[in-house]
Amino acid sequence: DQDLGATEKAKQVALGFLSRRKNRPNFGNGGEVENMLSFPKDRYLKRQASQPSHLSLDIVFEPEDFDPNW
Repeated sequence: DQDLGATEKAKQVALGFLSRRKNRPNFGNGGEVENMLSFPKDRYLKRQASQPSHLSLDIVFEPEDFDPNW
């Protein structure tokens, strides 16, 4: 359990990402989700580091964590 959360819009962006990925060869749900979370985690941490006064122990992803071009 990683205690991760996401805004509703971030969940929509993540679902769109998975929807596009499922059409690729060798798609695997569990592995794909784990891979999908590695980049958003990094983006989240960088976003939090740029706002030190707003550091939070809870991870709540925003759409830009899943898709930087959102």
